[in-house]
Amino acid sequence: MGDNETRGSSSTAAASQNGGAYASEINIGSNLPNTTMFLVHLPQIDPSIQPAVIGSCATLGKWKDTKVQLKQVPKTTLWKSDTIQIPISEDVFYKYALLVKNFFDSQAIEYEGFNQSSTRRMTFRKHQFDIWQNNHKYKIDKEYLKANFRFADHIYLTIDGVESLRDKIMDYQYIMKNYQEFKICATNVKFINQNLINSTKKEQRFFLCILLGHLQTHNYMAVYSLPESFQSANLLEDLTSVDPDLFHSDIRHLILGAIRILVQHNSLQGSTSWFKMFSLAPKLDTSYSFIDSAESYDFKNNNDQFCVALLEYVKPKIYELLNRLDVFHKVIKKLINISYNLESLIFLWNDIVGLERMDNYLCKMMKRKIIEFIKFDDPSRLKDHFNLFSNELQDIVAPEFRNKLRKLLNERNLKWKKKNIDCFQELLQNDLLQWSLEEYARVLDDIAESDHVLVVEAFPEVFKGGLDQRITKKYETVVLETSIKWLEKIISYRTSKVEANSTNYKDNIAYIIFFNLSLIYPLVLKYQKFCNKLKSVVDRAAGPLSDDVILSVASYVEDFNIDVIDHFNDLLKSRIERNLQEPDDQLLKKIIQICDCTNDPTNLNVGSSFCEDILCMILDRLQQLSDKKGLDQDFHKNSSVRFSQFWTTIFRAKGHTNNLHSHPYVQIVRNHIVHLAISAANSTIVIGLLQDLFEHSGDNNDILINYFNSAIENQSHRIIDDLRQQCKKYQTVFTQLTKFYDRFYPSDLINNYREYHDDLLKRQNEINNITLEETVAQDYWSIHCETIDIMESAYEFVESQTFYNVFQTVLKEEERILTVDIVTTELIQKAIEKFNNICKEYEEWENIKCSEASMIWKNVDINNVEFEVSFIVPNCIRFTQAHSAHRRFKEKDKLIVASKYLVNMYSSKQKLINLITVLDALKIPYSQRLWAKKILQSLEDEELKLNQLQKIIEELERHVNKFKLEKCWPMIKEMADSKDFLIFLHSLVGHDLKILINGVDDHSDERLIQEDTVSTFIRVNQILEPLVAKSEGSADLAVEKFLRNLFNVISKNKTLANNLRLCNTHAQALKNMYENISNRGEVTKEKIYYAVTKGVYTFQRIDDEEYKCTATLSYQSNNARDDNALTYTVNDLQDLSGRALLIAKIPVKKTSDDSSKSSEISTTHMSEFVIQVDLAQQIINISSQLVELCHFDYRDFKVSTKSTQQCTELLQTLNENLQEWKDIVSKAQQDHYYLTFFLAKQILAFHDYFTSKANEENNKDKCAMLLRLVNDQAELPPIVEEHIDGTVPHLDILCGIEKN
Repeated sequence: MGDNETRGSSSTAAASQNGGAYASEINIGSNLPNTTMFLVHLPQIDPSIQPAVIGSCATLGKWKDTKVQLKQVPKTTLWKSDTIQIPISEDVFYKYALLVKNFFDSQAIEYEGFNQSSTRRMTFRKHQFDIWQNNHKYKIDKEYLKANFRFADHIYLTIDGVESLRDKIMDYQYIMKNYQEFKICATNVKFINQNLINSTKKEQRFFLCILLGHLQTHNYMAVYSLPESFQSANLLEDLTSVDPDLFHSDIRHLILGAIRILVQHNSLQGSTSWFKMFSLAPKLDTSYSFIDSAESYDFKNNNDQFCVALLEYVKPKIYELLNRLDVFHKVIKKLINISYNLESLIFLWNDIVGLERMDNYLCKMMKRKIIEFIKFDDPSRLKDHFNLFSNELQDIVAPEFRNKLRKLLNERNLKWKKKNIDCFQELLQNDLLQWSLEEYARVLDDIAESDHVLVVEAFPEVFKGGLDQRITKKYETVVLETSIKWLEKIISYRTSKVEANSTNYKDNIAYIIFFNLSLIYPLVLKYQKFCNKLKSVVDRAAGPLSDDVILSVASYVEDFNIDVIDHFNDLLKSRIERNLQEPDDQLLKKIIQICDCTNDPTNLNVGSSFCEDILCMILDRLQQLSDKKGLDQDFHKNSSVRFSQFWTTIFRAKGHTNNLHSHPYVQIVRNHIVHLAISAANSTIVIGLLQDLFEHSGDNNDILINYFNSAIENQSHRIIDDLRQQCKKYQTVFTQLTKFYDRFYPSDLINNYREYHDDLLKRQNEINNITLEETVAQDYWSIHCETIDIMESAYEFVESQTFYNVFQTVLKEEERILTVDIVTTELIQKAIEKFNNICKEYEEWENIKCSEASMIWKNVDINNVEFEVSFIVPNCIRFTQAHSAHRRFKEKDKLIVASKYLVNMYSSKQKLINLITVLDALKIPYSQRLWAKKILQSLEDEELKLNQLQKIIEELERHVNKFKLEKCWPMIKEMADSKDFLIFLHSLVGHDLKILINGVDDHSDERLIQEDTVSTFIRVNQILEPLVAKSEGSADLAVEKFLRNLFNVISKNKTLANNLRLCNTHAQALKNMYENISNRGEVTKEKIYYAVTKGVYTFQRIDDEEYKCTATLSYQSNNARDDNALTYTVNDLQDLSGRALLIAKIPVKKTSDDSSKSSEISTTHMSEFVIQVDLAQQIINISSQLVELCHFDYRDFKVSTKSTQQCTELLQTLNENLQEWKDIVSKAQQDHYYLTFFLAKQILAFHDYFTSKANEENNKDKCAMLLRLVNDQAELPPIVEEHIDGTVPHLDILCGIEKN
């Protein structure tokens, strides 16, 4: 047997073993041959190789001949055979082989597979779809095959009718079943789309739908999506025309999958072809599942397309869908969701479904969609949308539109415009929206609280619409309260946006307040309660405003409601009357603001009758004040002069002035001014009034001219000039006389001085009774005439201190009784002559002794030296007849410098004396050669001359600059004034003064010294101690060091001088305190010593406090005459403890006279005492807790200790007892619940009741009451001896109390 036969037999045997797997595919009952075609994907082979099919039947060559050869599909690895006949009556096995030519032109056959198991069994189909099985030499490139899998192409291209379509569907199912690895390659969107474009047969397109369905059902569409150009509309059209018999069960799911993809794509592209599926659904998709894939699309470019599709395809199916309510709901719900605008939704509602078929479920869906459509509407758009609905539908959707409108009010990002506001108001007033009073009240509240100004401004109109409805009592208050909120809101917003520099009256805060009140006030006029509330809001807002802001609104009140004008009028009047006293400039300023004439304040224009009424009210008030004071005509004249600007402005006012100019008070003042002008022209005006006129007008005559001409015309400048000169002459004479008498006529030396003084005073008092004409009379000054004559030559000396000094010497030389006449006619002239003679001596001023010159230079201010020299210079030829002006100036300047040194000499001497005083007080060594001592001696030299003084003063200034004494002189003066206190400070060097603080209250000289004084004393001592400490080194160096240290101290302590002055004031009291406290230290040490060595601490419960303990310390006094023990309370112990701490920190200074007892007291005693007091306090605290917790053993607590060790042991015992008692009480309360209802002292009452043999009635009643608080039915059991034994453990006692 040949090789081929062997291979065939073996292959047959192998195939027979697996034959059972294919038995169902063999048509055993037929003898007809099966027509078939082989299609196989082969490896990429050389063109010289010829593929073939070889098999077990005669057609296939009986494994010997390669009768069936394959042809390659161009540009692919797909090879196919011609159609051949295969017998059905036998099992046929086959393989694919490659006929390869060798070098000698002979053929070798390369079979697929590696062995006999790769033999294929024939399945009798029209097409055998196979893939080469790899052998050792020829292998399939899977990746290449995935990209070039062509079975689907073959199937698609071979479809030529309905019958072939059925076969091709089966072929496609076969390759998808057997070639899972390549199925994605066989079916993809690209393949479908390309073939769809070129397709000419309806059956082919149906096949492409199946491929598309396969993609959808196997979830490949997550990877592939249809391109926008995909012809989904054509496929949907084809599906509606395909024979329903093709939709057999095994491909129905694929068709449905394709429909879902096509519907989704078609709807996304804005096509309505998918609506045709409604006609196909009853045959193929009774559940209308395709509707789930429909997507919404905005048909803005073709508004009718969607509605036409609904009308054509959906409406005819409505009645049919109603038979299946679940499907009907699903379909309509989807159509609602994909409606692209409100018009399409309304069309669906009205024309497709019908209002009568919209149940609650669908209405709910519709409303949700409506909410979605109006979600981003502004009021204008919302209004348009609402108007799209019919009246019947408007009733249904009104709640959604009302809610949306309310949300718009709270929408922060919405930009409100005038159109939006108008539409908003229209919607609120639309009866079809069915606004309830409650909702309307909420809308008003939302408007009032809105952050959008245009919305807030719309409130009055909306509010009016609300009031036009019939408001019930239930909502009346709610609605009206919103007006209060609105007014507060609009005022707050408007006033916060006002620009500071705005000149527009509408930006005035007061205008804003009352204008907005005018908008709302008329609407609530019949609700008096709310009118008052609105006024209160305005009053609160206007209250902080300045008068200027309020007044400047008066000219614009015509913009306000008439009732609001009345309220503004009341406010304005109250503001004006509050400070209205006189017609001064402040009142004039207010009037100008009221009339809004700030830009031209000289021309008052009364712009309205309201402003005129206000001005008349002001005049009424001024007249009332005038009448109340009972003022006479002269006062009115004076008043009109002082307030001339006010009356000038009133008289010249224009505009609404009929009532103003005819006002009685205006007439009175006008008459006064006319009379005043006439009297001034005739010189019959009183001098006082004339002075007031000129004082008010200053040097400006125009003010007076305008003042007079406002009431009477033709007053000239010449008259005013004459009056001014005469008035000035009178005032000059009077002033000079007053100063002359005050300077040169001392009242204590001049016998008849009072007569002249009183006469001047009388003339001053009669200034308002004497006319100008009388003052110019020849005898007016009578007794003062001689003085006036002498003043002409002597008045220049009034301000000279040097002349005054000479005049004083002349007065002292007189022994006569002096009179004004003597001084006037003799002494003043004598003083002038003497002064001139002294001045002549300054011809050689360098030789004048300082001691002699100081007489006339006494009390001369250094700043007036040059002025005084000006009196000396004219009397000296040296100054007046020098060759040149420069020479004269130079000589004069030398004298001025020398005189200044002389004037400063006294203060310089005093500074040096203060310095020497301080050095002596602080015991700072210095030699007689000390610069300060030498300069002081030179200045005190009687022979010192003026020309020598400069050198000495310059030497002083050199040292002043060296040691920076200019800043130190004030401190040195304070130290010199505090000499005794400095000596006291010097004695305290090295002492710690902090102990003084604790002694302020006990040793303060009747509490005259406070703690801050003592603190200041301590600080001053700390600061000055380096200065007062003993100096080392030479005397000159000691002073130098002192001065430098003093400057440093002053620089760092700016208040040192004031503090030193304070301490010096209390110097004696501070000395006494220091001595007392120093002595007390020794007494304190002794007390503490005996407390530690002999003291006994006694701890006991306080009788008058129920739950507190205390402690005392006692020891026997060493005084033989005193048998009583010394006892200290807790407060005493704390005070002693504080002192002990202080004493323990101060180093002990041993002295030769220390007593033996003092030497026994050490720091150890102090420290131990502090420890004992601390332990005592802890014992008091713990024992008090035990008493408060009612420990049975601490009801009568008293114990004594004698040492620190015993105190420590007692404290430890108390702590242990406290913790033990807490544990016992806790355990008892856990085991016996009712014990938790009572306090510790109440449990103690029960303990006394059950353990006492004598029945105390008070305690019994108390226990009975406590028991009823827990259980009102419980009764207190009688006392029996078996109840509680007081000697048993405490826990048992507590448990026994609860049981009883």
